[in-house]
This record gives sequence, C-alpha cells and structure tokens, in this order.
Amino acid sequence: MANLELQVSDPLELLRFYVGYWEACIEDASAPFCVCALLASQLPVLPEEVGLEVRAHFRSLSEWLTAVLERGARHGQLQLMSTPHAEAEAFMATVHGAMLSARAYGDPKIFGVVTGSLLERLASRFPCDETRDRDGCSHDRDEKR
Repeated sequence: MANLELQVSDPLELLRFYVGYWEACIEDASAPFCVCALLASQLPVLPEEVGLEVRAHFRSLSEWLTAVLERGARHGQLQLMSTPHAEAEAFMATVHGAMLSARAYGDPKIFGVVTGSLLERLASRFPCDETRDRDGCSHDRDEKR
C-alpha cells in the first residue's frame, strides 16, 4: 500500500488499483487471494500469534482505506454515505466477499461486478446541498455532532 501511494495520488485511482490487484488474482484461478481474509474465517482455531497478525493486517488495511476515503471526500473526489471509517470497513468487506463469491461461483467476472458497483457508487457526484458537509457525508439536519 505504501508503494502504491508513492505511484498514485488520486484517491479513486488508489482504490481502483487496489481492487485491480485482487481482480488479477481472481482472474488467474491458480493465484491465491487475500490470505488474511481466509485466515480471518478460521480465527477461533488458529494459534494466537497468527490471529494477532491477521487482526493487525485488518487494522492496517482499514486505516489505509479510511485515510484514502477521507482524502477523496475532502477533495470532492469520492462520495461517502457514512463516515470514512465505516465506508472503509464496508469497502474491505465487499472486496473480501467478492473474492469468495467469484471463487464459489467459479466465475471471476463476479468480482468485477461486485467491486465495480462499489467503485461507481464512491465516484458518483451528487449536487451539494445543506445536508452534506465537508467530509462528503450526508447528515440529517437534526443530527447532533
């Protein structure tokens, strides 16, 4: 992720490159996909030290995605429907779920269908109105911050 940040500065492009990496792994049926996603499903039976590493990976990925989404929303490049952290968690879960679905169906195109709609939603441009604030999130006017 750090190398990717050195090569690409646009938040939407960062997300596309991230998804593209996994899409290439899914298309090549012999290549593994995210090992941490697979291991996470087995946390109850894994040695503690492996579990700690898996959790650390998820935290690190979540932090990176949160930062990318925050930056994209701040610059008006990404449209968030929730907080950057919540969007990051949903993004990560969607990508991991798309991996599993593509493999389960034996159809690598499923990954692109699922992640493509996610990226389209984030890239959507909505007109600004008083219910949207600087973080790109839609807020109820009566919501207390």
